[in-house]
Amino acid sequence: MKSLFAVLPETLPDVVINDICEMAKLFPEEEGKIGPNDTNTEGTKDNTIRNCKVRWIQPDTDETKKLTNLCTTLFQDANRMLFGVDLTKIFNIQYTEYHGNTKGFYHTHMDSYLGSGELSDRKLSMTIQLSDSNEYEGGDLVIKSSDKENHYKLGRGDALVFPSWILHKVTPITKGKRRVVVGWAQGSII
Repeated sequence: MKSLFAVLPETLPDVVINDICEMAKLFPEEEGKIGPNDTNTEGTKDNTIRNCKVRWIQPDTDETKKLTNLCTTLFQDANRMLFGVDLTKIFNIQYTEYHGNTKGFYHTHMDSYLGSGELSDRKLSMTIQLSDSNEYEGGDLVIKSSDKENHYKLGRGDALVFPSWILHKVTPITKGKRRVVVGWAQGSII
C-alpha cells in the first residue's frame, strides 16, 4: 500500500452529479444508522453518534447501472494507483445528506471490522462530493492517520478513496446542506 487515502485527480462533471442526485430520489429516505452487527442487522439510530439522512441505492438495477459502473471504475483506478488489495465488487452505495439546521455529523468510525459478516469484507471506502463547498459550512471529512487528522473539504465532483479500516468522521454542519455519495468495495480476505 503506497498511501492511506487518495483524492482522485478528475472531478465528475455537473451533468453526472445532477443525474446522481435525481436517481437517489428513486430510493426511500431514512435516518442514518450505526451498525449493523451480528445481533442487529438493521443498525441502530443514535443521534449522539450519527445525524444524517440516507438513501440506499441498489447497485444492480437498470437505473443505477451507470453509477455502479462509475464507482467500480473509481475504486479500480485508486486501487491500481495506491492500494493493491483484492477487490471483487461494489458492496453498497449510499446517498447521504448532512443538514445544517440539525447540525448533521458522523462521529469517528470505521467502515470495516474484523470478524465475520459483510462488513468485514469491505476493503475500500469512497466519498464522492455532490455539493459545492460554498453551499455549506462545517462538514469536513476527517481521516485519521497515526497521530494527526487530515481535514478534507472536497470540491463538487471530487472523489476520495481510503481503506475501510481507517478511522474517519464528518464534522458538524453549521449551515446549508452537504450531499455525498459513499460506497464500499469488497474483496475476499486472503
